[in-house]
Amino acid sequence: MSADAATSTNPSVLEDFVDLLYQPAAVFERRRETVAFGLAIVLLTVLSAVVFFATKSGFDPVLDVMVKQQTAEILRANPTLTPEQLAASSGMMKGGIIGTMLAYPLIIPFLAGLLMWVVGKFFDSRMAIGAAIMVATYSYVPRFIGFIVASLMAVLLPEDQITSFFSISLSPARFLDPATHSIGVMSLLARLDLFLLWQTFVAGVGVSVLGGVSRGRGMTVALLVWLLGFLPLIPALLR
Repeated sequence: MSADAATSTNPSVLEDFVDLLYQPAAVFERRRETVAFGLAIVLLTVLSAVVFFATKSGFDPVLDVMVKQQTAEILRANPTLTPEQLAASSGMMKGGIIGTMLAYPLIIPFLAGLLMWVVGKFFDSRMAIGAAIMVATYSYVPRFIGFIVASLMAVLLPEDQITSFFSISLSPARFLDPATHSIGVMSLLARLDLFLLWQTFVAGVGVSVLGGVSRGRGMTVALLVWLLGFLPLIPALLR
């Protein structure tokens, strides 16, 4: 992993996060010689956990709806399960959802960075893999802002308006009724989330700056990585 020690002339990682919201190109330019992502990943993970536990009371109805929907899917596939078995699996599902949410900023930058590094090679990007992971990490900042917004929505929205996890997103999926639309379709539309698109834009800027390619090529790389995010949704769409 790249060293996290930056020179004294560089702003802190927290300052990078703030500046990234309105001048991403400048942030990546000044990080050319001090490529680092470890501290940024740790900060995003810790801050996400703080936001989650600070708003957990609002998330409880969201988690309950998600568990209920997953339980219904399991029951359709295994109609012979007993109520006791379903109750036990519900607790595991809730814990799994929470664990996934907390681990997301810890894992995704590595996966997205690897994808950007590979896809970038087809567009003459000169990014090293460490730089690609840094781009993926820094571009996660808009998603973190989106997580804050979702947390506030979970706290402020009436429970009867929370019909799925997508109810606290800023995507077309939040307007769909899970009773009449499949999870595959809703997950597909959730890829149009405002903060995910913002993340993709920042990633494109990062690829352009650190990969030494045109802004158009950088955006193309980021867009292709965004499109690859649809692949895991195919089984749900087919169902």
